Amino acid sequence: MSGQTIKPLNAGQKHVIRLIVKERDSNGWAKVSGVLYPTLSSTTPSELVCFEKTECGGRCRLTEKGECVAYAMPWLCG
Repeated sequence: MSGQTIKPLNAGQKHVIRLIVKERDSNGWAKVSGVLYPTLSSTTPSELVCFEKTECGGRCRLTEKGECVAYAMPWLCG
């Protein structure tokens, strides 16, 4: 983490992580609309979610750390 400040996830970021888990394909990617892509890719921590631009918007998947957060979310958020 080399001195970077870690901020708690807000409700929207937690929701994005839950949606990725729910909507991802067999390779772990979830589609992101062109309307949402700029906002989500700039406000979701890159340590937790990887974004890629596509012709139709984008796609995202959880990083290894993101997978850990998603796994722990039921205990952390109820």
